[in-house]
Amino acid sequence: MNQQAQVGKTTMAFNLAYALTLKHKRVMLIDLDPTSQLTTLCGLDSITSGVDKVLSEEATLLQVKTTLSEGFDVVASGTNLIAYEQREGDDMQRAYQLKKAIEKVPPQDFILIDCTAKPGLLSLNALFAADEVLIPTKSDYISIQGMVRIIQLFKRLKLLSESKKIWLALTQAKAGNAMVEQIKSKLLHYFPSRVLNTTIRHDDAFAACQRQNKTIFVYQQDGIGAEDYFSLAQDMIEGRVS
Repeated sequence: MNQQAQVGKTTMAFNLAYALTLKHKRVMLIDLDPTSQLTTLCGLDSITSGVDKVLSEEATLLQVKTTLSEGFDVVASGTNLIAYEQREGDDMQRAYQLKKAIEKVPPQDFILIDCTAKPGLLSLNALFAADEVLIPTKSDYISIQGMVRIIQLFKRLKLLSESKKIWLALTQAKAGNAMVEQIKSKLLHYFPSRVLNTTIRHDDAFAACQRQNKTIFVYQQDGIGAEDYFSLAQDMIEGRVS
């Protein structure tokens, strides 16, 4: 989650989920973004019924999930996801719909939710449903501004507590860029024990594999992108931090 666009939220959700399955974890990946970018990356049609039906209590997560491979299920966004926020009703009650739906799912090792960058009812559903929050942060100060807004939102909702783990991951870091180390140093200073150990390095292969709707592991399994996401998955499993 990050309220700054273009920080790699969907790329991270897609590749991290796949990396976790390579480590023999059972994963459910949920597209909670009306743009449906994750749905497309997973090779699903944008008209596929998905989490929109779940939030409207017309279906369960198990009824709308698609199994991509053993232990790897995906829930598409659905065509009516954006309408969910526009309907009238008790917003606070509706903010818990995803949480209630997840509670009915058989135990998973990880359930990853790809969030919209815009604050609103969908973001609240993700926050209330999650036990852990992962904030991808590019190695520039504009992206950090988006991260700070998320932290402020947590504070307003009184969710920034020891009961909800919050992780930060530095992404799209270009080799030799002095700003990368400067920003990581600042993150470590202001958010001790919250910055995951692995930095996702910039790799042109990410853009290429997205055009083909492939994970970095399928597109270039021996590249630095696959290496980094495999390591990031282990960070999540073990709680490894810098």
